[in-house]
Amino acid sequence: MWYKRWIQFVKHHNAEAASEERLEELSLLFEQDYFENRKEKNSKEKTDGAEQTWLNDQTNSRESTWSQDRKGSDLISSPEDQTLLLSSSPDLKKRKKDDFEESYQLIELLGKGGMGLVYGAKDPRLDSRVALKILHQNLSAHPIYEERFIAEAQALAALKHPNIPPIHQLGYFGDGRIYFTMREIVGTSLAKVIQEVHSYTPLPTPEQWTKQKLIEVFYQVCEAMAYSHSKGLIHRDLKPQNIMLGRFAQVWVVDWGLVKTLGQNDASEARSGLSQAESEDSGLVVEGTPSYMSIEQANGAFEQLDERSDVYSLGCILYEILAGCKAYSAPTAMDIVKMVREGPPPSLKELLLQQASNRKIHTEVPFELIAICERAMARNKEDRYPTAKELGVAVYDWLEGTYKEQRASELLTQALDMKAEGSILSLKAAALSEQASDFLAKIPSWESEDKKAQGWKLQDEAALLEGQMIKLGWQREVLLQSALNYAPRSIPVHKALIDLYKDRHHQAEQKRELVSLTQLEERLRVHLSALPDEDELKKQVEVYLKGDGFLSLQSEPNGAEVWLSKYTLKGRKMVLGEPTLIGETPVVELPVEMGSYRVTLKKEGSIDVVYPIYIDRLRHWGGDSLGKVPIVLPSEHELEETDVYIPSGWYMSGGDPLDSADEFRRIWVNAFVIKKYQVTVKEYLAFLNDLAQQGREEEALAAAPRERSGMDQAQGALLAFELQDGQFLLRPDTDGDLWDEAWPILMVDWQCIVSYLKWYSQKTGHHWRLPFSLEWEKAARGVDGRIFSQGDFFDPSWCWTSDSHYEEHAPKSILNDRQDVSPYGVSGMMGNMGDWTGSQFEEQQPENGGVYNPNWVADPQVERWFRGGYWSGENAHCRLTYKQENRATYRAWGTSFRLARAYTPSKE
Repeated sequence: MWYKRWIQFVKHHNAEAASEERLEELSLLFEQDYFENRKEKNSKEKTDGAEQTWLNDQTNSRESTWSQDRKGSDLISSPEDQTLLLSSSPDLKKRKKDDFEESYQLIELLGKGGMGLVYGAKDPRLDSRVALKILHQNLSAHPIYEERFIAEAQALAALKHPNIPPIHQLGYFGDGRIYFTMREIVGTSLAKVIQEVHSYTPLPTPEQWTKQKLIEVFYQVCEAMAYSHSKGLIHRDLKPQNIMLGRFAQVWVVDWGLVKTLGQNDASEARSGLSQAESEDSGLVVEGTPSYMSIEQANGAFEQLDERSDVYSLGCILYEILAGCKAYSAPTAMDIVKMVREGPPPSLKELLLQQASNRKIHTEVPFELIAICERAMARNKEDRYPTAKELGVAVYDWLEGTYKEQRASELLTQALDMKAEGSILSLKAAALSEQASDFLAKIPSWESEDKKAQGWKLQDEAALLEGQMIKLGWQREVLLQSALNYAPRSIPVHKALIDLYKDRHHQAEQKRELVSLTQLEERLRVHLSALPDEDELKKQVEVYLKGDGFLSLQSEPNGAEVWLSKYTLKGRKMVLGEPTLIGETPVVELPVEMGSYRVTLKKEGSIDVVYPIYIDRLRHWGGDSLGKVPIVLPSEHELEETDVYIPSGWYMSGGDPLDSADEFRRIWVNAFVIKKYQVTVKEYLAFLNDLAQQGREEEALAAAPRERSGMDQAQGALLAFELQDGQFLLRPDTDGDLWDEAWPILMVDWQCIVSYLKWYSQKTGHHWRLPFSLEWEKAARGVDGRIFSQGDFFDPSWCWTSDSHYEEHAPKSILNDRQDVSPYGVSGMMGNMGDWTGSQFEEQQPENGGVYNPNWVADPQVERWFRGGYWSGENAHCRLTYKQENRATYRAWGTSFRLARAYTPSKE
């Protein structure tokens, strides 16, 4: 008898008081020894059976279950992993010899389960390996275990699912022991992989296992159990040891020894007179693995077991995947059963948060999975997922979200790489552009293209890089929008888009692209709304969009009232609001909303000084070293009525993509005075007559308006003026038009203007000159970078140009330019007549943030800049950035001049 041999085997190894682990080892050795002796005795090939388990990296033992009768004997392995089985008194029945017992060649012992041994075997008929499971020798005498063994085989035969190993054959060996064969599974238990994953976290294991992949495995297990439940079968012993992972991503649910058909009594329950396993304190029947059994299973309430009992066990598996430890653990199986009955396991959320805080590398805590696990493990069955299918759906939704987040993360990484690449291209393009500018600046404009070729090549290379940079920018946006499609709530993706649109918003603002600004601001606000209120980036960008800055200014003398009026857009014009007294100078870091303003400084004994300011986004007007220069307040008697005082300060130059190659530059211009109006026909007539009265008729005739001669050195005929009896009079011009005395003077050249400047300077005692080009621009545009006197929109009715009239083809009186007035109060700078400037064509331009220091050059051979539109010109000429160069001998029907001078405070 095998039992007597077992007793002798234990005595032979001096193991009467052996530990549980030692008894397990001896049990396996005994089975092998018994099998080998039987093989020699019968002179047969290996035909012993074994329970199907798995290869564990070519080791021959696996996580064991355990058997216990109501006295708690025959412990085999660690209590939390052990499966409690019902036992019964011997009731042997007659065994049948299987006709095919000699058909299988047993090769090796693969493992040991609660009810049997599993061998790797060869089916010589098919020349293939199978797994052969045979009932434990010590259980063979109990019909109930044979019935359960048969039930397991029948259940496996009924379940045809890729995650459940198929059964091939059920039969008996010659000694009467029952067996069945099924697919041999080569792989590793989920229990082992869980431990490996947690020992490597957050890095993947050498086999590339991660928590994410374990959740994918768990989802497949849920699907397998949902299928099983649909067939009316519950497992009752789900645990990581009973889930096998193959080398090629296969997942199998194994060891169906406790399988139960829903709605039917278990064979062990139905059999009367059986001795059942009971807990020591209650006498209730307990079956399953304590650490993974539901409350109803721990209470022995077999009639209450259903799909939700398996759902609970699945929740325990998920707990272990997330935490790396079992939900319940204690020295003995019955201790664990007691714990399960008494209350929930340690909080998974607190456990994972503690683990995360202990790690040096940041790891995310999957709160959604924690909630899924907690619901699956709810103590009340009604609170659990009704089915494994619904549990699987919840896990799938989480996985789907995780997959999408991973894809979004990949796209985000690509986009960030493109940003870095774009930054490098930007630096290279800027360097090439600067080299090109420096090279071409040294080449006169009249030189041949061969001399300019190198500069053009540098420009082309810069343009190519800029094109690549623009392309990268759009590709970056596409990637980020795609990432957002995968993960609509991804904070990093929203932040990356905020960063992108903020850069574009800044560029659009520099180019004054108002439509783009509005669109980009809306996009920024959409993505900002996805960030939590406490997010620092959200706070920073909201401050950026609001744009408020600060104002600091002081005057000389101080103590002047500071009146502030804000420009607002009304009817397409920038219109000043009501002035508000904000205090007296000095003003220090006064918070002011972003926008364009006119400051008026008022102090008794001084003129009212108009001082436009622009509070740029987050900027401090007057906060830099130059900005701290006091605004000098001229006395009431220093300026004439038609003089306009332009205080020292910054202004925005260039930046008009339609009419200027100059980019926006912030330039400091020192204080100067400019005439509100151009020199009129009346004033010029007085000048000529004054010269004539002084006996300087030849000088006066040289300075008089004349027809174009067609030759540089020859003088044309007098035009609209004639000298009679030593006095200049107006007469009709060649077209028959009599010039209005209120017209700006026209058809004068550089020498005429120089003569007038000399005469007027002597008359007034001030050194008058023409305004330099950037002085003219500042006086016309103010400081906020507007394109026209009234803002960035143009209408011909606001000035005098070719589209401003239907039949009048002539200049207009300076007194009729009531709408064509600059922020400083200078009149007629958009239309009617253009202006000569004192700037030579090749005047050195200051860099952004530089100071404008032009030099007066009286050389009549130097070409000069002309600024402003004129009565017969196109609307484009009315843009205050527009300029053209002409020779000093040039006379034009549309060009006049106005006077300017540097401002120096009076010594009085």
